[in-house]
Amino acid sequence: CAAWLPPPAHASSAAAGSKTPRMELRRDNGRLSHGADYQPSSKPCVVKIRLSEANYRACERGLNMNHFRFFARVIAVLAFGVGLNACAEQMVSVPPKDPTERALTSNNISAAAYRLTAGDRVRVSVFDLAAESMEYVIDDTGTISIPALEPVVIKGETTKEAAGTIAQAYGKAGLFKKARVSVDVVSFGPFYVLGEIAKPGEFAYRPGMSLFAAVALAGGHTYRANRGRVFIRRASDTVETEYDVTADIAILPGDVVRIPEIHL
Repeated sequence: CAAWLPPPAHASSAAAGSKTPRMELRRDNGRLSHGADYQPSSKPCVVKIRLSEANYRACERGLNMNHFRFFARVIAVLAFGVGLNACAEQMVSVPPKDPTERALTSNNISAAAYRLTAGDRVRVSVFDLAAESMEYVIDDTGTISIPALEPVVIKGETTKEAAGTIAQAYGKAGLFKKARVSVDVVSFGPFYVLGEIAKPGEFAYRPGMSLFAAVALAGGHTYRANRGRVFIRRASDTVETEYDVTADIAILPGDVVRIPEIHL
């Protein structure tokens, strides 16, 4: 299988008077060999190129090799992208759950059942001889730093549980033997929306936040969005959970909401 190539600029003077260089494809002991040396002589310059079996057969059929390589690369990139997308969903997602567990009227979504997360600002009030109140922001480690106490971990606890944890910390430090402590949420941490959404990013949470309201804050769906599915990762989880959007569902502080692309 042979094709004709124009000579390179640096070989034109050295190979003056020679014929147009010829690209030669041949097998050596069952393998395709190649070379890229233009030999300045009276004989034609030969360019040998190593090709795969498929390319060799394509050349034999007279296909344009540049087009063959181009389409091969396009197919490879598309296949890689599709495979990576499918693999990512399998690795970070868990099987679909019943969306009723995220219903706005669910007991798991009530203020009393809410579990504190990083970014929440809480007010801690201590009642002894006199009431003392201070505000703290839960850091990334889930702790708050109260003066005269070691860092207190309250992430993942309800406000009632956090009050008990702080009271025990005061008692352990010998500051208050039977302190009465209350914890109230002053402001909540943000939530995040990404994927097939017009304006992905971080958004301030307000009580009663729902998926539809979160999508509206993020500018609405793109034309590629799958409006019937959503993936949500809670602040306390390491993987996201898939939900079928049959009705509006609740969004909580720290949630990462991902709107997937529709697959035709």
